[in-house]
Amino acid sequence: MTPEQAGLQKIAYRVREALNILPCGKTKLYQLIKDGRLKKRKLGRSTVLLASDFVTLLEEIKDEPDVP
Repeated sequence: MTPEQAGLQKIAYRVREALNILPCGKTKLYQLIKDGRLKKRKLGRSTVLLASDFVTLLEEIKDEPDVP
């Protein structure tokens, strides 16, 4: 699936914007970055996350077993 197919309109999002897209909170988002499951990039002084990385992450987790 491409970011466009997933309904994402931009190629990169700031962290605050990503919180409105991904089904997690700020703590979990930063944990995903720390664990290397999402890669943050710097654009000037802004930290951005690529839309394609969101799609990759969501495709990976759909195959993981649910953990209580």
